[in-house]
Amino acid sequence: MEKANTGMFSETDNARSEVAELQKQLNASDETRASRNGKLEAMRKIITATTQGKDLSVVFAQVMNNMQTTILELKKLVYLYMINYASEDPDVVVMCVNSFVKDATDPNPLIRALALRTMGCVRVNRISEYLADPLLICLDDEDPYVKKTASICVAKLFSLNPELVVDRGFVEKLYKHMNDSNPMVITNALAALSEMDSRSAASNPKPLLQISPALMTKWLQSMDDFAEWGKIIVLDCISDSFRKGAQVSQQQALGMSERLTPLLNHSNSAVVMSSLNLLLNIFNFIGEVDQTAILKKIVSPLTTLLTSDTSVQYLALRSLQLIIHGVPRLKELLESDIKIFFIHYYDPIFIKMEKLDLMMKLTNEENYSRVMSELVEYCTEADVEFVRKAVRGEMSDFE
Repeated sequence: MEKANTGMFSETDNARSEVAELQKQLNASDETRASRNGKLEAMRKIITATTQGKDLSVVFAQVMNNMQTTILELKKLVYLYMINYASEDPDVVVMCVNSFVKDATDPNPLIRALALRTMGCVRVNRISEYLADPLLICLDDEDPYVKKTASICVAKLFSLNPELVVDRGFVEKLYKHMNDSNPMVITNALAALSEMDSRSAASNPKPLLQISPALMTKWLQSMDDFAEWGKIIVLDCISDSFRKGAQVSQQQALGMSERLTPLLNHSNSAVVMSSLNLLLNIFNFIGEVDQTAILKKIVSPLTTLLTSDTSVQYLALRSLQLIIHGVPRLKELLESDIKIFFIHYYDPIFIKMEKLDLMMKLTNEENYSRVMSELVEYCTEADVEFVRKAVRGEMSDFE
């Protein structure tokens, strides 16, 4: 029996007939409800098969013929198929550019955003020139959903053709988005600029992302408007700006710290860590009296993190190892509350090791006896390496 080269199911007459039926359904017109439903069903089967690792490139031409369908769900499936198979036939993708451009100006914002997202996911270098014009238009779109999608698409275009992005003024467009009234647009523009900045750091000594103190203050004042992931992006980008040399006045730093301290009690531990990171980055811009007050507010959230999930505990403990070296006054506060680092029997061994390290670093003449009592208890633990470390701690002078 002659074998069919479909790769979809087993190589049988039944497989050939299945593919032929799919092609027939996709080639049907959209005039009747039955044909529209048939196309949707065919595309669902194709996407299901491709997610299972089966080769459906044999129906590529029939799928591409449905790019200009008015059925939104069908268009989504067609674009999803294209993303999967574009690398196999770049020439066909270039031929479909006109359809992308047309959809990027569609009256429906969902279709405009869908076209942009697909163009950004199609990793074919030859279409980057065709992508630039519709992307520039969509960056000025009235709909915030389209604008935020366009921002991320700029970062993807940058990975293919950084010179094009810089020369065509995309960076300036993203800077304009940083002043947008919609928080989603701001965070996506920041995420795109941050990604582009990290990619160009080796070749461009001047940071691509630079945030003014006025913008920092504005974002922190409206932090409640951002989603949780948006808060993290904003806080981390501001922190990066300070690490790259950003400067603020003492008054500006105090205002920022007032906005940040409530975030230290946020339910999301990632928001807490990002807020703490930013506070420490602006710490040197704040006067000594205010520094002490801020440090006292930091201790309680850190204690809360140490009762969270083990992965969060580990991150908090590792961060504290670095913080106490850079901020001696925080070390003094933690020395008076060293019991928060005492080890529980149910702690994983990697948590126990980190807590033990911190206990030894925070031991002083006042808490020495309490720490020694704890170390004696740890000598009965089952883990040999942990016991050795506890014994070495007992024998040291905790200097």
